[in-house]
Amino acid sequence: MTNKLRTILLVDDDDDCNAFVKILCTKEGVAENVDVAHNGIEALEYLKTHSPLPELILLDINMPGMNGWEFLREYPALQARMKERIPVVVMVTVSTNPDDMKQAQEQGVQFINKPLTKDALKTIVQQLS
Repeated sequence: MTNKLRTILLVDDDDDCNAFVKILCTKEGVAENVDVAHNGIEALEYLKTHSPLPELILLDINMPGMNGWEFLREYPALQARMKERIPVVVMVTVSTNPDDMKQAQEQGVQFINKPLTKDALKTIVQQLS
């Protein structure tokens, strides 16, 4: 892949899923770094303290502490303070609930079912390039 992202932030409490996505990103050569936050609280803190920001956030819905929807409610306030280009958020989840899909669409967030495939990952990264 010619266009490699600098950093992807995985926001998911499932360590096995995170390990799989990290391996997939490495194997497909889509990012130099893949960082992990285990819930929305960690993700918001990461975004407040890291520079440069990741170009992509892969966000799960169901997590302890702060879930994906709660993160998305807090994210606009954080975006307003960001000086850098804001990361693109893609929801990657096991949910097949049509209401979740609709809510993601209403918030302008792409919705993909787990497991993340190499084709879906490549498509997301190509859209960012």
